[in-house]
Amino acid sequence: MIDKAVPSIMLSHAGLTALIGTRVLPLTLGDKTSLPAVTYQKISDVRGPAGTGTRIARFQISCIAKTLLEAKEVVAQVQSAFDRQHRTVSGVQVFDSDPEDDYDEYDEETKLCRVPVDILVKYKV
Repeated sequence: MIDKAVPSIMLSHAGLTALIGTRVLPLTLGDKTSLPAVTYQKISDVRGPAGTGTRIARFQISCIAKTLLEAKEVVAQVQSAFDRQHRTVSGVQVFDSDPEDDYDEYDEETKLCRVPVDILVKYKV
C-alpha cells in the first residue's frame, strides 16, 4: 500500500530523521508535536497504462518548523529521500520517485513556517 511506503521512505532516510526524528504524521500535526516535523497527504493516485499494474501517486509533504531556514533544511532532506527511489518499500515496488515543486507559507495564527513539497511516486501494485 503506497500510503505506508511514503512515510517509510522518509523514516529510512538518515538525513531527514536526524532533523525530525520520527515526526512523520498523516494530514496534520498534533497539538503537542515537537518541531520540526512533516505531515503528508495523498493528493492523487492514477492508474498507468492498462494491464501494467502501475500507478502514479502524488503526495504533498509539508515541512513545518518555527523558522523558514529550519523548514528549508527539512525540505532538502525530503527531496533527497525521494530523489529517484527504486526499491521495494512496505511491500510496494517503487520504480521511480521525483520531488516536484515547493513553496513557502507562514501561518500568522500559529507563527509557524510551512513548506509543502509535491512528490510523484511511480509504483507497481
